[in-house]
Amino acid sequence: MFLDNEKNRGSYLYVAAPIIALFGFIIFILWNYFNRGLFEYIGIDYRLWYSSGWIAREYGFSHIYDQALQSFYQSQLVDLFSSPSKWSMPFWPLPLPYLSIFVLPMLGLTIIKPVQGFLIWTVINTIGTIIYVSWFQRRMGWSVPKKVFLPVIISLPVLLNILFGQIYLLLLVALGESLILIRKERLFEAGLWLGLLLLKPQTLILIIPYLVISKKYRILLGTFISSFGLILLSFILSGKQAFLGPYRVITSWPVILADSSVNLLSLAANISKFASDYIPVLITLISILITIYFVLRYFSAQQWNLRLDHVEVDFLVLYNATCLIAPHANIHMLLPLVILLLTAYQKRYLTSRWLLIWGITPLLVFLITSIGSIGIAHNIAAIIQVLMSVFILYELSLVNTKVKLT
Repeated sequence: MFLDNEKNRGSYLYVAAPIIALFGFIIFILWNYFNRGLFEYIGIDYRLWYSSGWIAREYGFSHIYDQALQSFYQSQLVDLFSSPSKWSMPFWPLPLPYLSIFVLPMLGLTIIKPVQGFLIWTVINTIGTIIYVSWFQRRMGWSVPKKVFLPVIISLPVLLNILFGQIYLLLLVALGESLILIRKERLFEAGLWLGLLLLKPQTLILIIPYLVISKKYRILLGTFISSFGLILLSFILSGKQAFLGPYRVITSWPVILADSSVNLLSLAANISKFASDYIPVLITLISILITIYFVLRYFSAQQWNLRLDHVEVDFLVLYNATCLIAPHANIHMLLPLVILLLTAYQKRYLTSRWLLIWGITPLLVFLITSIGSIGIAHNIAAIIQVLMSVFILYELSLVNTKVKLT
């Protein structure tokens, strides 16, 4: 009886902790809405997408990379719907580092007024994420307990993607559909879906080389055709600006050392505030080498073969490591980890405790530290998220080495 009570208390913790954290995040949203309004912090990424659709409608897609126009339209949204206060950030226009094809859906939302459009987009992001993750599980033929599902679905990458109005739900769906099709050995079609990761091209920096090493040429062919199609459509929409626009943003906007990213460069950027220059550089280099070692350790245990029955865990290692070493890996980029972590739990690579820690710890740290400064809260949460990624990578490499699942 005593053991049963202990077990029940443990289960209650897995449900209660996410609910308490979610309640805290709702309070955080309300506080920011009443003190800062919209499109200054809440909906800041939607501000970029809405302005891009607005510019495309009035001037054409070749002008969506014009920073002067972006500044004009984004400032209108801030002036109309934000509430200037001592907590407000100085206005600065977000640049557009994406292919123009990804702006196309925003043409429909620009028909709607900005606030209503943001609400619709928020509902789509929220319901779409929950429904897709649940649907993915059903098609895999299993169901994750609520105590595992809840911490992951209310994690910081999910909530901030919704709060800011980003479009990274597309990354989640694209990777999920790729994995479903790989399991069915429909490799070319899987590659077509994988090409949609071009929304965030750095997500492919480890996946592509590994597909080459494991000789999955049909997946590579599908990925190439899909990527080429997206680039061609962007060129049709924007002409040469489809290439020059993102290139200018990437080379002129200082995002690589952003201290709120979830990569190891972010770790160095934060450490450099308190230590000599060589110390953060040394820590970053050591961390990158450790990350690479864990990846090599994991795949060496399976002789560098992509295993169809454990493909989600293989991609979890690749995607998790990518986020650690990729330039400008913002927290939204972690969204596809939701389905990958749940599958790793199902395959017994990760325990429910790991998923609870991954989902709840950065969120709680973010909420607590945001009381003092939201900017600092983002930086600290990013560091915690980086450490979570490193520990999970270590755990996966350890399990794969010991078990050597086939």
